[in-house]
Amino acid sequence: MISPVTHQTTRARRMALVCCLLLLCPFSGVAQPEEERLGGRPTPDQVAPPVSVAFKATDWFPGLDGLEPPRLVKRVRIYDRLQQTMAAWHELTGKRLFEQGEKDRAMEHARAMRDHLVLARRFYEAALERCPDEPDLMNYYGELLYDRFGEREKAVQIWEQVLRRNSRHARAHNNLAIHDSHEGRYEQALAHLDEAIKAEPDNADYLFNLAQIYLVHWPQVMRVRLWNMDRLYSEAMALSRKAAELRPRDLSLQRDYALNFFLAENLSSKPDWKTAAKAWANVRRIARRKDDLFNAWLNEGRVWLRAENPDQARKCFEAALQIYPDSEVARGLVQDAEDMKQAGRREP
Repeated sequence: MISPVTHQTTRARRMALVCCLLLLCPFSGVAQPEEERLGGRPTPDQVAPPVSVAFKATDWFPGLDGLEPPRLVKRVRIYDRLQQTMAAWHELTGKRLFEQGEKDRAMEHARAMRDHLVLARRFYEAALERCPDEPDLMNYYGELLYDRFGEREKAVQIWEQVLRRNSRHARAHNNLAIHDSHEGRYEQALAHLDEAIKAEPDNADYLFNLAQIYLVHWPQVMRVRLWNMDRLYSEAMALSRKAAELRPRDLSLQRDYALNFFLAENLSSKPDWKTAAKAWANVRRIARRKDDLFNAWLNEGRVWLRAENPDQARKCFEAALQIYPDSEVARGLVQDAEDMKQAGRREP
């Protein structure tokens, strides 16, 4: 058994290793539509009083002297990712301590979380003094303000400035689409995502975001696109499938695509359940956690029930029971498969 002191030391070493790897690796991503991709994290101003974010000469940051804009942006992004990783660690640790009743220690972590985010913000502002018109730098700065400081109006203004400098900046279009969808401006959101995908047709994140808007806000999308339900569902599934194909090892994208088959019933469409079963088999192949594997087996079995194949469904439910033998849900689904089989035998 590892002692608490040794455990903390080991955890610190792991965090140090993560930080070293982050400094060595490039970063790319998008502002996500719902925290992740539909928001819910506390902003820094909610956990501590506001402080000045003016850049101080005494603060230490990686050097920017003599860097051309692409290298400068890359360096700032790596530093941003480092600080956000540390902030996320403090956030999770603080929540755990708060749940355990250690409120003072939890607030220490909340303040540390905020300090890391402020460092990232200061570094962006220092870099923008050198390259005030660099679209990528402006865009990433807007993402930090929007996602972590709650300064949404300022972030939107920055992204609009980015598009005035570069009307094909896909990431700014994507960020504005997410914001517009939150605000109920679906026509503008769709227009921005259309532009983002036109600029980067193989960006799985943009494809995912557009599919989500189609499936979540389908009444509004049908009015804007002038589509019927079958057309809307078909288009959404094509986007979801392509996103999954582009990132075959991304569990969240594979699971999202597989889950979207179930939405067909809500949209009066007829799904291909055999294709859905293959999608859940793909989820199983890359699942690493027991919960993920268990749920993939259950959902694959549900798909086979809808395809009226009780034997295949039962195999899936029994595989789930091998992971969690006491699951009442899995046992109930085994019975559903058996009932379906018996009903089939009784049919003339």
